[in-house]
Amino acid sequence: MRIKTLGFSSGIALLLSSALIIPEAVAFEVQEQSKRLIITRDGKPVAHYIFQDDQVIRGPFFAHVHTPGGIHATRNHPPIKGTDETDHEFLHPGIWHGWGRVGGYDFWRNRNRIEHVEFIERPAVQDGALTFSVRNHFMGSDGPILDQTVAHRIELVDGGYLLQMDLEFRPTGGPVVFEAHDEMGFGIRVATPLTVNNGGKLVDAGGNVNEPEVRGSTARWADYRGEIDGKQVGITAMPHPKNPNPAWYHARNYGVLTTNPFPRHKPSETVLQSGETLRLRFAAFVHEGEVDIEKIYNSLH
Repeated sequence: MRIKTLGFSSGIALLLSSALIIPEAVAFEVQEQSKRLIITRDGKPVAHYIFQDDQVIRGPFFAHVHTPGGIHATRNHPPIKGTDETDHEFLHPGIWHGWGRVGGYDFWRNRNRIEHVEFIERPAVQDGALTFSVRNHFMGSDGPILDQTVAHRIELVDGGYLLQMDLEFRPTGGPVVFEAHDEMGFGIRVATPLTVNNGGKLVDAGGNVNEPEVRGSTARWADYRGEIDGKQVGITAMPHPKNPNPAWYHARNYGVLTTNPFPRHKPSETVLQSGETLRLRFAAFVHEGEVDIEKIYNSLH
């Protein structure tokens, strides 16, 4: 079924403060399939939201993410042999959130499943942005241990698309422990030409450059950028400033960038008690050409 969302409103709650929306009609369209949403705008690809996948069982993700000009900014999913580096074939699909050690389970390496349960709010346009929200379950050996809701917002801003995720976690039974782990949080795998290994650049808001300096930093944002078809293209990871802890970056020169909202050093842990809610928010700025990343980041306040 194909749904043209222009002019269709929804009751979904506002995720983050309004970004710098371009004052023009944003004709998002969403084609709903059995396991994914195919998102386009004005006939050009935006992204696939894949909520059920046989190989990537650690939860829904965005793949085939493009700039407004139609440039493919994330690595091909799955990676194409001879074109892409083929490491972590089903761990780095595009833009995702993953959780290495939660409740004693590994929801990063596709060892334990995060199940899509339902769409709480179906795709719709609100304030010029495409919005939808979902419910997921973190599955343990005897059933779900966590209930997770994720509200998504995609909008056209100055220089690109701003993709936002607002996540809430609630234990379904007793307390759940989030352990300190490198592979935790909001992740991005950029297109092969953007990687440092292929001439791209990784820089954070503090001026740190590439893996040796960005990995472990706690800057406001970190940006992976490079050149594709003669144009400057990049994706910026933005942990929200009101998250409970300053996020740090797990970054690699081969193209992965993860923002981790939990303490870095073991044996630190975060315990979510029964009845409590943990809220985490992240954004990815998928950009093309000259952009003002700091301006976009400041719009999140």
